Amino acid sequence: MIKETYKKVLLLGLALLIVAGILVIMLKGFNVNMMYKQHEEIVLNIGKEYSIEDVDNICKEVFQNKKYQIRKIERFGESFAINVINITDDEKEQLVEKVNEKFESEFKVEDVEINTIANVRIRDWFTPYIRSIIIAMVITIIYMIARFRKNHPIANVAKLLLINILTVLALGSIIAIARVPIIPSLISCILSIVLLEMCVYISKNINKE
Repeated sequence: MIKETYKKVLLLGLALLIVAGILVIMLKGFNVNMMYKQHEEIVLNIGKEYSIEDVDNICKEVFQNKKYQIRKIERFGESFAINVINITDDEKEQLVEKVNEKFESEFKVEDVEINTIANVRIRDWFTPYIRSIIIAMVITIIYMIARFRKNHPIANVAKLLLINILTVLALGSIIAIARVPIIPSLISCILSIVLLEMCVYISKNINKE
C-alpha cells in the first residue's frame, strides 16, 4: 500500500514537473547560449599581441550590462572577435575609439564591419544522433522481444519506451526551469542517461527471470 502511494506521488510530481517545464518553454524557451542565438560580431586585427583582459575592460565600458564574449583568433594572437547580441552605432563608435586609444591602432568607424551570425536551431543538434538512436532502438527492441518472448515482450518494450520518453521530458523540464544554458554536449549527456536507463531496465528484467 505504501509502495503504491509512493508511486502515485512520484508520478504526480513528475507530471507537474513536465507541465511546468512545457509552460516555461512556451513562455521563455530554453536558455540558449548567446553564441548559438542570432547575434552580431566585430572582428579586429590590431597587428600586435594583446591581453584578453584589456579587451574585456574596454567591452565592460562600452557594452556595460550587455552579455558579450571575446574570442582570440589566428595563431599569432593579433586578432580578436567580440560577440554581442546587438551592437548600436554609438557602441560601435565607442569601441573603435577605445581600441584605437588602448592599442594605438588606426581603425575608422566606417571601415569596421558588424557581421550578423545566424542562430543555431536546437533540433539541428539532434540530427547527427538520429541514425544512431534509430539503430540502437531497433536493436534493443529486437533483443527484448527475443530475450523476453515468454514474459510479455511487447509490454516490456512499451514500458521501456515510456520510461525513456518521460526521462527526456523530465530532464528537458529541469533544464528549462533551472535556465541551464543549452549547449551541444548537453544533448550527448541526455542521450547517455537514456542509454544507461535502457541497460539498467534490461538488466533488472533479466535478473527477475
